[in-house]
Amino acid sequence: MDTLIYGLRPVTRYDRRHIAATAVTVLVPLTRTHGRWQEPTTRMPAYFGLSAAGLKIILTTPFRSPALGESHQGILDIWDDSAKAMSVRWSPLEVVSFRRGEWLDRLDYLVRRARPDVPADWQFLQSHRARRQ
Repeated sequence: MDTLIYGLRPVTRYDRRHIAATAVTVLVPLTRTHGRWQEPTTRMPAYFGLSAAGLKIILTTPFRSPALGESHQGILDIWDDSAKAMSVRWSPLEVVSFRRGEWLDRLDYLVRRARPDVPADWQFLQSHRARRQ
């Protein structure tokens, strides 16, 4: 049976929502710790950026706009080869966009590197790999 891990708890079946939740769980702290802070511009809010394993990760942290009087959720964007692979908002979790592809293998690699406590036999994207064959 295919399994994914959300916070290191097994979750059955391939599901983009679980992949997104795992990405938020692992990549948000990783990007905050190792990413580069970018000041806001007229085109982009402030964000942390990180390039790792052939992926570009953009983390826009939750913020409140006094001028607009509204709060904005945190956003995690993952780019692969100049195309957006996934965009996720959290609190509550919402998958804004998701595309399957080779980037999922690189995400699996990042998760394993960032969380060495992941069991060696854990197959993060087992069903993704099975669908490609």
